[in-house]
Amino acid sequence: MNLRAMLAVATLLPLAPVMVHATELAPIAAHDIQLGPVSGILYYTDGPDGYRVVATLGSGEDSRPVRFEAVLAPGQTMILSSPREAGVAPETVEIVRVADQLIVREPALIY
Repeated sequence: MNLRAMLAVATLLPLAPVMVHATELAPIAAHDIQLGPVSGILYYTDGPDGYRVVATLGSGEDSRPVRFEAVLAPGQTMILSSPREAGVAPETVEIVRVADQLIVREPALIY
């Protein structure tokens, strides 16, 4: 690796946790989510009041899963986050309805 590439990696590495990966979802299509030790799935259905977003999360076989639901109209957002140790930003998944699309934004680490 040359010096220029090493400097680029060294400059961008501290920013890695704030870089975001966005995925567009289709109705009923399951999307895996990871929030630190908590993982689960997310999907949505199109209903008369808006997009019904359902997230089911758990932290292992011995834990009881938790289900979250929200109905999103165009322009609305649902945020799922998991706290981390003091002084560190929480891990966050943001679900955004943009017109007739549902976009999932989540951290994307680059190595």
